[in-house]
Amino acid sequence: MKKIIAVSIVIIFSLMLLTTFLSITSSTNARKLEMQSAMDNRNIHLEILDATGEKTDSVLKYITELFERLNFDVVYSGKAKDTIAVTYIVERIDKEGMRNARAVARVLKINRLYFNLDHDSVVSVTLILGKDSKKIVKKLEAYYGLKRKS
Repeated sequence: MKKIIAVSIVIIFSLMLLTTFLSITSSTNARKLEMQSAMDNRNIHLEILDATGEKTDSVLKYITELFERLNFDVVYSGKAKDTIAVTYIVERIDKEGMRNARAVARVLKINRLYFNLDHDSVVSVTLILGKDSKKIVKKLEAYYGLKRKS
């Protein structure tokens, strides 16, 4: 009888610890999202191209919604003609500091940044999603606590 009571107490205590941990993690993720969205990203005109080769656009929608929620000006979001292996970011206007590309990179937690000036474009940065984007989405879900709709 004493063993059953002891085991029950351990189980209840463990559940209480797990619940506390999950609520702390959830509120931490919410704070990360709030802090990131508080930054003034409205002047960053973002183009998002899906070069994953996937038939569905769930990753594209998830990434687009995330950047819109973080106050980026998503000018265009759509499928690319080609498929690429890795996701990368192309700065279009600020060669010296690559300020716009770095802001996008901070959100995605990647560091593949390039510069390609485009005088005719209205975008300041282009994000090209590659086949690795599902891994990136998993990291974002864990970091921000936002789940992707299938």
